[in-house]
Amino acid sequence: HSCGYNGYGELGLGLTQQTDQYELTPMMPEIASPKDATVSTHHTFVITEDGSLFACGYNGYGELSLSTPHLSTYASLTRVELPGGVTIKRVVSSPYHTVLLTHTGHVFSSGYNGSGELGMEHRSNLSHFQRVPLPADALAIGAACSAYHTLVLAHDGTVYAAGYNRWGELGPSFSSQPPGLYPLPPLPNGARAEQLLSATAHSIIRDEKGMLFIVGVSNTSGLRLASSSSARRSAGSLMKWRLTPRPMDGDETTFLAVDESRARSVSLVACSGTHTVVLTNSGELLGVGSNSHGQLAQASDSQAQAGLCFPWQHRIADLSPLMQASMP
Repeated sequence: HSCGYNGYGELGLGLTQQTDQYELTPMMPEIASPKDATVSTHHTFVITEDGSLFACGYNGYGELSLSTPHLSTYASLTRVELPGGVTIKRVVSSPYHTVLLTHTGHVFSSGYNGSGELGMEHRSNLSHFQRVPLPADALAIGAACSAYHTLVLAHDGTVYAAGYNRWGELGPSFSSQPPGLYPLPPLPNGARAEQLLSATAHSIIRDEKGMLFIVGVSNTSGLRLASSSSARRSAGSLMKWRLTPRPMDGDETTFLAVDESRARSVSLVACSGTHTVVLTNSGELLGVGSNSHGQLAQASDSQAQAGLCFPWQHRIADLSPLMQASMP
């Protein structure tokens, strides 16, 4: 089922009219067993149980890898032709490019590549999926992408990055390097990455212990980094983080750890360009950043500028009936 804006056919309803009610998405016979779905700003991907891939929505940069015929808009779910033998494990997508993870640990990408975000050794756009060069012994197990950069997590815990790095969102500044996928420095104290997230100007990594690491400019999400010695110890803290106004050029470009004595262990984290939400191991939902459209589930439209999280009114265990009530 889908609803909302549909100007590019991203709802897969066979038309481009938006709807404010959930409607059943027409399925082709070969999509009888959908397994997962991924949505971005103006397009949608569906993965089936057998690893096939279907897409609809905006394809202006080739982000859907639908080139026969090459259209900028697909209003119905359409099969994406993949290289022989490839079955999809996961899809991550930005407004302009898409990254695929396969069950064999390979990475494919397609779409806009003006900043090198596809991880290729060039900056030309791609209209169909091509394999991203990884080190010979690296197997990809995770990925994240925002509008202009991509992160890939390898099986050994190494995080690779490609794309735009104006705000240090990729950690070390390698703007002068040729386009390609480069390894980031290891996390502090031997921490091992387990989850990656990318937003417009910052990146977040969650390690296997539930601690968070953040890099880049993230003042709009309530997580902006600071330079004082007392602040550096908890640069990724979502709990008692105190913001220090600084010029843009002073923002950190290395990963800094959450203050473990004050941070709660996190089991899941999600972010956009302007806010971040975390689920703690105790079942709490916490939000920080801009609340201009109510995205933090608060009555006030104020932003959590002190870095203090707004607790949501419900624990995650209490959200199930609310989610069910929202469905037809």
